Amino acid sequence: MPPVNTHRSFFLMRMLMWLVLLLAAWGIVQYAAHMWVVLRMQGVQPVATGVLLRALAWDGLYMLLAVLSVMAAAGGLMWKSWARTMLRALAVILAVYFLAGAIMLFAQWQGSDPAGTALLARGVSPELAHALAARLRRILLMGALMKALAAPVLAWLFWRLGKADAIARYVR
Repeated sequence: MPPVNTHRSFFLMRMLMWLVLLLAAWGIVQYAAHMWVVLRMQGVQPVATGVLLRALAWDGLYMLLAVLSVMAAAGGLMWKSWARTMLRALAVILAVYFLAGAIMLFAQWQGSDPAGTALLARGVSPELAHALAARLRRILLMGALMKALAAPVLAWLFWRLGKADAIARYVR
């Protein structure tokens, strides 16, 4: 095992790896639970088989990516060289994914005013319609901000894992 380095960026890098590991593990649980619900729906509700298969395929793909993320983060915490390469690829993919998601959520946030109008047209009381529309706008804005903040942090992780001192820390 490499000697312990007290450099602050190594500490931050390892904290990010722990965060990736924990969030990806939580994602595995979430996708597995959703897959279970989708599989159980098949017998309960008459849903088109194609819709169920698409939902299962997306859940399976996201679960596979979450498992690979857990592997990469765990290997990175153990200073394995293969994990550094996986973490760099994962950081770039997630940074682009989060940035695109932030842009889409921000666009939805800007166009979310018609949600209140649609609720009013369905006969919902004006107070409830405005409260629900305001809540939707807050949720969209917070999601966009969190994703927008995560993108540069992941870009930093990609950059940090490519520096010479980080490369030297990882064993073959």
